Amino acid sequence: MTPFRKRWTDGLDASLLRLGRGRALLLVATALVMGAIIAAFALSTLAQIAAGDLQWTDAVGSGRRRMPAMLVVGIGGPVAVLFVVYGVGLAGRLVRRWPDIPARRTR
Repeated sequence: MTPFRKRWTDGLDASLLRLGRGRALLLVATALVMGAIIAAFALSTLAQIAAGDLQWTDAVGSGRRRMPAMLVVGIGGPVAVLFVVYGVGLAGRLVRRWPDIPARRTR
């Protein structure tokens, strides 16, 4: 196992042991849902650009919270991938370590 991968799995295990089962499940669900929401927004913006309805420099959003489409796709896409990778990694470790994880949060 590479040093990065070992640090990654050790960090995930420590998080799971500290959180407990209920909060760990909530964290997995939150990471996956946030990744899906951000990915949907970035992909819909990319689809509008591909269809010609939107230019890369056009502002996307409503009210005062507007940003260029280039930033939505360029930053939102990788952030969504990171959320999903973290959620899937945490879910995988949760399944493997389920018997070892306490039912309640440890302090």
